[in-house]
Amino acid sequence: MNKDKLVQMLRITGKYYIQHMSQRDIAAQEGVSVPTVSRMINRAMESGYVNISIDYSFLSEDELAKELRKRYGLKDVTITPVIISDPDTVLLDTCKAAALSIQEHLKSGMIIGTAWGRTMKCLASCIGKMDLEEIKVIQLNGRSAEVAVAKGADAMVNALITATGGQGYTIPTPAVVDDAQMADMLRNDSGVKKVLELAEQCNVAIFSVGIMSRDSIMSKSG
Repeated sequence: MNKDKLVQMLRITGKYYIQHMSQRDIAAQEGVSVPTVSRMINRAMESGYVNISIDYSFLSEDELAKELRKRYGLKDVTITPVIISDPDTVLLDTCKAAALSIQEHLKSGMIIGTAWGRTMKCLASCIGKMDLEEIKVIQLNGRSAEVAVAKGADAMVNALITATGGQGYTIPTPAVVDDAQMADMLRNDSGVKKVLELAEQCNVAIFSVGIMSRDSIMSKSG
């Protein structure tokens, strides 16, 4: 597509989505047919020039959240309503809500501990820029050699240090080893020891509950 056509496509798309003009009115202004306008709008979306999102993060099941706070003595509860009953969409909506909630609990100078897994990898993609200083982000659990990369073992650490400009520390060892002697050796390694010491001082821990079944990461990795 040449530059003139690209500019026209973006102009037509802007008129449709930003100015809320009808396709018929746009066609009249541009001197093209209505089907041409429709094709250009669709092409702009397919090419990634248009991104549409629906923000319903303000919705929450307030009464249920109130009951959970009361029953378990919790300070804050956010329940994300299921608008679209697709597992991936539910996960993303929940993580978007969690990302907003997390920012309210973080302050400059904190040590933040994070876990990893499918939910944490999704949450990492929702973390936005934060106006915080002197942040340290540490990984709270070692990894599983079989699935750690696929599940984004370092995703939350990287997301938070990018968002805050802080320092990140990961645990470059398995969560489970074959014997106690090996575990002691790893715990005494200078790099691992530093992270574990920071873990004892962390102000906030960010983790997902996971699943209690044979489909869990720890079960699958033996």
